[in-house]
Amino acid sequence: MTKYYFPSLNQEREVTPRKEQDSEDTYSTKSNYDMLYLLIRSRDEEGNGLSHKQIIDELNTVVFVGHDTTGSTSSFVFYHLAKYPELQEECREEVLSVMGGRDEIEWKDIGKFTYLACSIKETLRLYQPALFVSKKISGFT
Repeated sequence: MTKYYFPSLNQEREVTPRKEQDSEDTYSTKSNYDMLYLLIRSRDEEGNGLSHKQIIDELNTVVFVGHDTTGSTSSFVFYHLAKYPELQEECREEVLSVMGGRDEIEWKDIGKFTYLACSIKETLRLYQPALFVSKKISGFT
């Protein structure tokens, strides 16, 4: 899988300085930065950036860990929707109300799914997808 990251990572490293020059408006706020951009631009106290391997490791963590946790959370959400029809109906009504007959969700709709969001958060509370996170200390500061 990582062999597919390297060509795009090299390309992104070449394009990133041009992005900064050409599109100050596009990247005017931190909320517009994507993860790869942030990883490429990140620096430690000495001004050193991440190596290719470090960036790949970070991307692998997000992709693979995110895939597992998203999959297990989705399974438990669907389980509860099936087990509790009243919960399913309430979520369905909210989605129909927010969508207003449209087929595609727009970014502005996301914050309007309050009941659905609460249902997902409750599922995460009941069935934590990541029970622990282990970290390796490289040294003390």
